[in-house]
Amino acid sequence: MFVIATAGHIDHGKTTLVKRLTGIDTDRLPIEKETGMSIDLGFAHYQSKDGKLISIIDVPGHEKFIQNMIAGMHDIDLAILVVSAGEGIKHQTIEHLDIIHMLGIKKIIIAITKCDIYNDHKIISNLEKELKANLDSRTEYKKSNSIQYIKINDDESIKHLSSMIDKQLINTKPKHVQSKPRMSIDRIFTLKGFGTVVTGTSTNGSFHVGDEIAIMPQNITSKIRGLHASGQIIKISENGSRLAINLQGIKKESLDRGNVVRLINDLTSTTRFDASLMNISDKIISHNKKVNLYIGTANCEARIKMFDNGLLKNNTKGFCQIHLSNSLSINQFDKFVIRFSGKTIGGGEVLRVNSSKYNSNNNHEVHKLIEIENRNFKAIILDRIQQAEPTTVKKIYLDLEEEKIIIDKAIKDLYLNKIIQIFTDDKKEIIYSATKIYFFEKKIINIINSFLKQNAIKKAMPFKDLAKKIKINDYVLQKILSSMKEINILNSLEVTLASYQNRLTNNQLKILNEAEMTIEKYELNPRNIQFNKETISLLKESERIKQIGPGVFLTNFNYIKACEIISHKIKENGTITLAESRDILKINRKLTQLILETMDKDRITVRKENVRILLN
Repeated sequence: MFVIATAGHIDHGKTTLVKRLTGIDTDRLPIEKETGMSIDLGFAHYQSKDGKLISIIDVPGHEKFIQNMIAGMHDIDLAILVVSAGEGIKHQTIEHLDIIHMLGIKKIIIAITKCDIYNDHKIISNLEKELKANLDSRTEYKKSNSIQYIKINDDESIKHLSSMIDKQLINTKPKHVQSKPRMSIDRIFTLKGFGTVVTGTSTNGSFHVGDEIAIMPQNITSKIRGLHASGQIIKISENGSRLAINLQGIKKESLDRGNVVRLINDLTSTTRFDASLMNISDKIISHNKKVNLYIGTANCEARIKMFDNGLLKNNTKGFCQIHLSNSLSINQFDKFVIRFSGKTIGGGEVLRVNSSKYNSNNNHEVHKLIEIENRNFKAIILDRIQQAEPTTVKKIYLDLEEEKIIIDKAIKDLYLNKIIQIFTDDKKEIIYSATKIYFFEKKIINIINSFLKQNAIKKAMPFKDLAKKIKINDYVLQKILSSMKEINILNSLEVTLASYQNRLTNNQLKILNEAEMTIEKYELNPRNIQFNKETISLLKESERIKQIGPGVFLTNFNYIKACEIISHKIKENGTITLAESRDILKINRKLTQLILETMDKDRITVRKENVRILLN
């Protein structure tokens, strides 16, 4: 299916032309039939000679209803600009042509209507020249020769127009089918026995009956009850087609034109995005200018935050960040139009959805946006990664409107050039930019260094404490640590700096030595010594001292000596009791019990009822 739309000034014959092409009167509202003036969008369809289904959106021409006109022009394959031979080019003719251009519609046909009423050859010839001059001023249409004279009751002129449409559409590149279909809503109504129905032009893939969907940006969830296209009941929608979706359990009043139907796993909305912007007005667009923005079938107030010098001169293009008055559901590379004081003053393209706030003179960001606009696919993927780190290969597939093989090649090139790093954990490929990894490495060094300064006696930092501060996946953190020459991994539980040397202050060394001498003189009969907190901390972290109970310390030498005596006895007899241990160590029962319990904690021995055996 192809979707085309009319455009042009009021009363130039758009609706009549659509009726002659399709046999369908698109004026559906009573006031439209009464006044003969289209107010809202109208819809019709017909089959071409070769059997292709062509849907037509008939837009209103009156300037009061320009928002309805713009809503009808998004995601179409071709525009028919209708100009009356009698009135010629009017204000709305030029504005509609500007909007067609701003929305990136590449194919256009000019239909000069009412040639049977106004048949002065010279006037029509001059009008054609004027129209070609207007087309030539826009690069995309410079070579367009698609102008058709229309005599409304002459079948031949209608056939020629139909053939011209076929010729334009036959070379249209098929739209890339993605797994993330969406539909901007342009009509909402209720059918008795069916419930709420929404219509629009679907893009980015196909909807299926039974799909779980969400209406964005409200995030109202529902299920597709039924699908209709061109009056036919279907099970699967065609990408890029006019579509009616019957929604389950949603009231009409909760929806608005401009809402977007998306699958439940594609809940995209934003209040801020980065864009390229073309100023087509005769005035400067200044920084922080308040405008009306139109995108898809939605519109809202917005503020333009200009990059560079804070303004955009007339007939020039620049980059900006657009702040929306309310949330909208949009995609990267969507086209938009901006208006001010009832006039179209520019338009552009979404380059980055959900962008961050940054300085308006940020040349680095401007350079990135230039690469994105030029469709540098590696730059686009890198930007997506940097905007949502960490991400996964699967998420990139979902986010980008491109074929998997092209995405894979770009990711591979970025990886081989060490611009990104990929970590495979539980069959999930986690991606970070090399810049982010460099940031993590510096942060890791700073965290460990700070820890060791604050804990002078310690020679390493617990891995779990580092993981809490760095806040990344444990597997990724281990991989980063393993690749850093500045880091020593002492065991799976501790990390330290390769350059670190444990250096105590003179006072700390004095305290530790005095405490060690005090403990040493009691050998295996230590006293309960009340050391202060600093001394206890130094003793616990020192590898020369072993604490076996509250305030009870042995030197490492004496503790190992006791362990060897008990272990030797167990090897001789197979087991040892508390009393036997007391006798061979020649110390009291309480101290013997503390030594045995410490040996159990150190997994040297294990207690079996009233005896102990060696664990290994």
